[in-house]
Amino acid sequence: MQTMPAVEVELASKAQCREWVCQKCQILDVRGEAEFAADHYPGALNIPLDRLADWARQQNCKAPLVLYCGKGIRAQMGINQLRDLGFTQLANGGSLAQLKETLG
Repeated sequence: MQTMPAVEVELASKAQCREWVCQKCQILDVRGEAEFAADHYPGALNIPLDRLADWARQQNCKAPLVLYCGKGIRAQMGINQLRDLGFTQLANGGSLAQLKETLG
């Protein structure tokens, strides 16, 4: 049985998420393709965690990003990867359900 590594999850405030989304920031769903197909936040871009670093190398590291997943753990792992690549405006939206609750 494979277990997820211990990751400290830093959820963004609801106000921060709402503000960035109003500013047309990109919302990234870092879950797998099947999870995304089953349900996702409208307008979110599906970049599975194992492909995130490759995608990020082609992006503007100054642009704000909100990441979410199933529970917030993979989103935090994605944020950690992006920080290592120089991204600075990152928010963990938590789970899909949390993000939907936050943003309506």
